[in-house]
Amino acid sequence: MSEGQSRYGIIEELSKRKINQKEKLANIERDTDQHIYDTEKTIEQLKQQIVNKEGVYKFQHKDYVREREVSLTLLEKDYQRKKAEGEKEISDDNANFEKRFQDWKQSVLADIAGKEVGIERYKEVQDSKIAEKKEIIAEIDKGINDLKEVSSEQGKTPK
Repeated sequence: MSEGQSRYGIIEELSKRKINQKEKLANIERDTDQHIYDTEKTIEQLKQQIVNKEGVYKFQHKDYVREREVSLTLLEKDYQRKKAEGEKEISDDNANFEKRFQDWKQSVLADIAGKEVGIERYKEVQDSKIAEKKEIIAEIDKGINDLKEVSSEQGKTPK
């Protein structure tokens, strides 16, 4: 009986391995089918994109070219406008640079004259302050000398 059990055990083990391998085979077949389905779906989508694009690619190209042409036209007009502005600025500068220099020079000369008048006024004010202070010092000196004379006369007078 042990021989029978042993064979039965081997058969059971082989049956389990067979079932296990069938499950793995089913998984591989399912994965293969899914991958083929997904790839075929992607291929069909790409084919549909080609069909869709065939209907509009010429118009898209024309639109792109038109947009670029408009952009270039705008750039050219902007360039021409800026060029004209620059030329006008140069022309104005050539026509007015002497006058601008003379105006600046007159402004600086007027500023110098104003400062010179300010210096004269300042000197007059300072001279009057100096004269006033000298008068005060002279009066103080006179007062000191008068006091010295009075002191010396009092010192000469007999007591």
